[in-house]
Amino acid sequence: MTEVIKTFSLIDLIDILIISYLTYRLLLLFKGSKTIYMFFGVIFLLVASFFSNMLKLTTTSWLLDSFTSYLFLILIIVFQPEFRRVLAALGEPRIRGNNKSTEMASYLDEIIKAVIVL
Repeated sequence: MTEVIKTFSLIDLIDILIISYLTYRLLLLFKGSKTIYMFFGVIFLLVASFFSNMLKLTTTSWLLDSFTSYLFLILIIVFQPEFRRVLAALGEPRIRGNNKSTEMASYLDEIIKAVIVL
């Protein structure tokens, strides 16, 4: 453990902070949807596959290993709406620093609501 602490650098800290922030933002995007339950289901199957291989459960290992070989394709199909939402959030003007168009859109929305009420 002390060897790890001795080799720990500023770059390692920055790397950990970036991954932590990205994980936090992804969890915020998935908050309130059933996506998080599906994600934990996939994690559970991966853990079950690990333990079945460790305990040498032949049939269970084969079945779960077959599942994990198609995991990438399954994740794309199951999480397709969430991938869309993440990519849309990345493309929003406020992330790129263009807040004027976002502010203008919100002003226009408020004006339209006021006109409808009148």
